[in-house]
Amino acid sequence: MLDRLFPETVSQTIVAESEDQIELWVAQLGDDEFDKREAATRNLIASAWPRRELVNKFIDSSDSEVRLRARYILDAWAPKSRDPWKTHLPGLPNYLLKIKDRERLELLAQRMVRVLERGMPIDDDRKLPELCLAAIGEGGNEASCELLQPLLKHQDVAVAVLVAEEIGSHRDSRFFPRLLIQALEDERDEVARAALDWSTSCWDEERAPLVQKAIRRLFDKRSETLKFHASFALMHNYDDAEALAYLLEQTRSQDKQRAYTAISWIGDSCNYQKPVSQAILDRLSPHLISTNDTLRRAASDALGTYGGEDVVRRLIPMLGDSKKIIADEAQRKLPDQKDKKMLRRQLEEAAKNDPNAEVRSRSRQLLARMTAK
Repeated sequence: MLDRLFPETVSQTIVAESEDQIELWVAQLGDDEFDKREAATRNLIASAWPRRELVNKFIDSSDSEVRLRARYILDAWAPKSRDPWKTHLPGLPNYLLKIKDRERLELLAQRMVRVLERGMPIDDDRKLPELCLAAIGEGGNEASCELLQPLLKHQDVAVAVLVAEEIGSHRDSRFFPRLLIQALEDERDEVARAALDWSTSCWDEERAPLVQKAIRRLFDKRSETLKFHASFALMHNYDDAEALAYLLEQTRSQDKQRAYTAISWIGDSCNYQKPVSQAILDRLSPHLISTNDTLRRAASDALGTYGGEDVVRRLIPMLGDSKKIIADEAQRKLPDQKDKKMLRRQLEEAAKNDPNAEVRSRSRQLLARMTAK
């Protein structure tokens, strides 16, 4: 199947052992004997790709025969459309994503290195290698992932990002390959970011400390963008207090999208019903009265993730918010509170005395549901 999908990856019998051999074949492109020119052309197509710069410099040769053949060889290496195989794509996942044996996973990895070492495929043709990389990630085999290391160092950052994304997004949460740790440590922000995006669920007990160390290095020593995204992974995976403090500061950012993202991350499910801290109250409470509906909704939703009387006191007024969706979400969040006695007391007070009629009405609805249970 791989021979037909990726014919350029079929093993060749001719292997160039040295730069001298390549140069000899290049010289023979202009030989007086036709058979030697043909043999040199075939040998170069089969074996000279890793040293393509030696061929590339002959495309402007003064010898027209050499010039023609050099261009022919380069064209043979150029990515070709796989249109005839697009009809097979819907069925391929049913086979590829169920491969678990080491032999076939390693074969997939070897072939993907040969395909992608030439650069990103054109147009929709990348779907085939994407699917094969996904199968390697799903396979959960360390040796197969290790074979992809040359692609992680590819000079085309898009290739390295593709590998990190596909392996990261399809790995089992209990398996964190060394390849992804290396991606986290990559000097190119795009590659590190791609790995970071798939590092928030690491239940690999052996690798977790290494992953934490790599993410912490991104937080401490890399760009502000990487620091921002690393802060979420540190909070989510490792309950990192410094990362949380940093995120709380970002809720005050003048960049509204950044502030919104920080607020949303603070309300992540990893903090479900944890006791709310004063720092969280101090940073989220101002957003509860913001004129920006998006920030107000995010703050109300995030605060509702936490537990405690201070949360309830701030969430009950949101039942009367001018935006119905914010009021509805507050109404759904309040019953999550573990201290039902405290919640009932606060709702009873609001049902009787709150100046907002909508707050009184929704408080009574919540009390009725609690009584019915």
